[in-house]
Amino acid sequence: MQDEANEIDAFAARRSWEMTITGTGLRYQIYKQGEGKEHPKKGDFVTIAYKTFLLNGTLCYTVDKSKPEIFEMGKANVTRGLEEGVMNMKAGDKVRLLVPKHLAYGLLGDDKKIPANSILFYDVELLSVK
Repeated sequence: MQDEANEIDAFAARRSWEMTITGTGLRYQIYKQGEGKEHPKKGDFVTIAYKTFLLNGTLCYTVDKSKPEIFEMGKANVTRGLEEGVMNMKAGDKVRLLVPKHLAYGLLGDDKKIPANSILFYDVELLSVK
């Protein structure tokens, strides 16, 4: 765990990102404030656009504004790290998330583009909360 935390911290430091660390080990940085007033809560439906990268810079997935992802908070429809990151946002915010493997796809990966034991970097925009 400590090696993973050091790798994440070094990644952020190389980019001069000052990140907030949650109790689960998620790191996040809101780099653009939106106009939203409240954080999403369990049962809310959120609409997001995002890019998912491995720490080596490999782009794994892109979900853009033209076909955004919509999910219900608290239903485990996305990785725990992405959902926790969105919980710390307000509508219109843009955030960087550094997601430890236990909050991402863990020991197995996603059987597509994300290998086992991968730390992920998400660039997320919260488009709406309903």
